[in-house]
Amino acid sequence: MLADAERRATSDLEACSPLEGDGFVHLLDVESARGRAFDHVIVANARAGAFPRWYAPDAFLFSPKLGIVPKDNVGDAKASRTAKFTYYVHRVKARERYNAQERRAFNDALHRAKESLFVTAWGRATRGMSAPEFLEELR
Repeated sequence: MLADAERRATSDLEACSPLEGDGFVHLLDVESARGRAFDHVIVANARAGAFPRWYAPDAFLFSPKLGIVPKDNVGDAKASRTAKFTYYVHRVKARERYNAQERRAFNDALHRAKESLFVTAWGRATRGMSAPEFLEELR
C-alpha cells in the first residue's frame, strides 16, 4: 500500500493542489469559494431543503445557564422532545439564526461572480413554511 501511495504522489495523473488558470472548472462549496472571484458562477439546487439545508438541531445543545439540554425524552415520557429543549430553541431563536447564516452563505455565493451568475432549482416552492425560499426572496 505504501508503494502505491508513493507512486500516486509522484504521478502527474492526480494533483494534490488546485489547478489555476484559464480553462478550468472549479467545483467548490460556498466556504471554499469565500474570498475568491470567478468570471462565471453556477449555484446549483437552490431550493428549500438543499440550499438552505433543513434545520436539524443536534441531539444535545449546551446553554451556559441551563447546561446540557437533551433533545429527546427517554423512558416512559409521552412527548418525544423535552420541554427544556423546546424552550431553549425558541428562546435563543436557533432556527432563525441558522437560516440567517445560510442566507449569508447564499448571498456570498451570489457575489463570487464577475460576469455571469446562473442559479438552478427544481420542484414546487414550499412558501417558506419549513425553510426559507431564497429564490423567492430574490424576486
